[in-house]
Amino acid sequence: MANLLSVIVPVYNVEKYLPKCIETILNQTFKDFELILVNDGSTDNCPLICEEYAKKDERIKVIHKENGGLSDARNTGINMAKGKFISFIDGDDFITENTYEILVGEAERNNLDIITGNAINYYSEEEQKLKMKKRSFPNEVMSGIEFLKRSYKERAMVHCVVASIYRSELIKENKLFFKKGIYHEDNLWTPQVFLKAKRVMYYDLDFYKHVQRQGSITKLKDKTKNGIDLLNICYELAVIYENIHDEETKKILNDVLVSLYLRAVCIGKLTRKEYKKVLDKKFLLGKSIRIKNKIKSAIFIISPALYVRLFSGFYR
Repeated sequence: MANLLSVIVPVYNVEKYLPKCIETILNQTFKDFELILVNDGSTDNCPLICEEYAKKDERIKVIHKENGGLSDARNTGINMAKGKFISFIDGDDFITENTYEILVGEAERNNLDIITGNAINYYSEEEQKLKMKKRSFPNEVMSGIEFLKRSYKERAMVHCVVASIYRSELIKENKLFFKKGIYHEDNLWTPQVFLKAKRVMYYDLDFYKHVQRQGSITKLKDKTKNGIDLLNICYELAVIYENIHDEETKKILNDVLVSLYLRAVCIGKLTRKEYKKVLDKKFLLGKSIRIKNKIKSAIFIISPALYVRLFSGFYR
C-alpha cells in the first residue's frame, strides 16, 4: 500500500545540516510517509549519513546519482515518489514537528491539489523572519489561478517550492518537472503548477525553516548566470501567460514579470557589453499595470545602463 505522502529531499554537500533535516521529518507526528533522499553526487559525508538513516527506518529510500543540480535531483525524486502528495525539503533546511499532521490532513479533508503554508528565514533560534507576507484568506479553497491573482495583489506570493505540498497527480499528469541546469528554477515551476491546480488553499502555519547559510547559490558574488536564467524564465513565462483567458490575472502576472525582468538585469549586471544581446527592451512594453513599474520600464527602455545605476542598490 502506497504512503499518503512522499517527502523528497535533494542532498548535496550539506553534512552539517542534513541530520537535523532528516530528524525533523522522522519525528513528525504524522507517520504515513516515505522519505526519498536523493544524493546528488555529494563529495562530503552526506552519502554515508543517508545510508545510516536508511538502516534505522524502513520509510527511507536513498538514491545515489551523479551531480545534476537541484532540478535534476527533485525530478529524480518525483519519478520515484509513490505517495498521494509530494513535499519538497532542501537538505539544509528543516520543518516543525506537526507540519504534515496539519497540512496533509487539511489537503485530504478539502480534496486539495495544493496546500500552502509559511516559510521562515532561519538565522538562529533568536532570529527568524517570515519569508513572505501572510495572506488575508486562510482556509479558503479556490482555483490556482485565483490563488495566484489574490496572492500577487497582496504582495504575498513567493516562488519557493518548499512552502507548499502538492498532489502527485497534478505534477505527474501535467509533466511539471523542473528545468535542469538553471538557477531560480522555482520561479519558473511555481506559476505553472498553480495555473494547473483546481483546488488550492492557504493555511496559516509557520512550518518551513529556511536556514540562512554562507556558500549557498544566493550568496554567490558573481550573479551573471542568475540574471541570465531569470531573463530566460521571464521569456518562457510570458509565452505561457498568453494562454490565460482571465485578462485581470494575465495583466497581474505580466506586471510581476516586469519586476522580475528588471531585477534580473540588475543582479546579473547585464548591461555589460558582452551581455547586452540578451536584453530585449520591447519585452517590457505594455506589461506594467503598477505606476512604479511603468516608470521603471520607461527609464529602462530609454537607457538600461541608467536604470541599473539608479536601482541596482535595491536588489540583493
